Amino acid sequence: MSQNKCFTTRRKLPTKRRTAERLRAETRGRFGFREATVADSEMLTVSLRDHVAGELAGDIDSMIERLEARCRELAIEPPTADRVERIARSALRAHEDRFHSGVYERLSTATRECLDALLRPEGGGSEEPNQDDAIGSATAVLLKLRGSPGRPSLASMQDELAKLELIRGINLPADLFDRTSPRDLERCRQRVSVEVPRDLCWGSLVLCAGGQVFPFAPS
Repeated sequence: MSQNKCFTTRRKLPTKRRTAERLRAETRGRFGFREATVADSEMLTVSLRDHVAGELAGDIDSMIERLEARCRELAIEPPTADRVERIARSALRAHEDRFHSGVYERLSTATRECLDALLRPEGGGSEEPNQDDAIGSATAVLLKLRGSPGRPSLASMQDELAKLELIRGINLPADLFDRTSPRDLERCRQRVSVEVPRDLCWGSLVLCAGGQVFPFAPS
């Protein structure tokens, strides 16, 4: 008896699904909406990337709200909740990729090499940073730049002056972030504080390296 009831329930599911689809179609027609297409998803992704992701600093829930509001403006039935979240996350990734690519493209070859050197141990030459350096237990140069100066003394002052000279030698463009959203910079700051050096994207790496040059960079 139980098996027959289960079979009957499974057999009725397609009918329920067709009914739901028919009701949605009738609702769309009554209010002048239409189903979202693949082209609509691509358009919404671009719109979020260009006009929303930077403003909202990667807040996915807020991006989803903006996406749904945009769908209402265009009389488009929003995609499923999972699809909406994928669109928002895709737009955020595209925004961040464009931001970091833009930073990278504005750096000279010499500056890129100097920044790469910060990820290696001091005096380590061209070797790749090892696992210990990456997790912060060894002597990656970037970790020293991020370190606290300690108690005031002649030695600590000399160390801080050496750090400043190293930063100046990187020769970062003074206007590198002039057109960057403050929220994008804040997002980079947050990453600098929690990610290991080798995982930093270019924008975060430059902010960390230029902490004593740019007033908005982390100290």
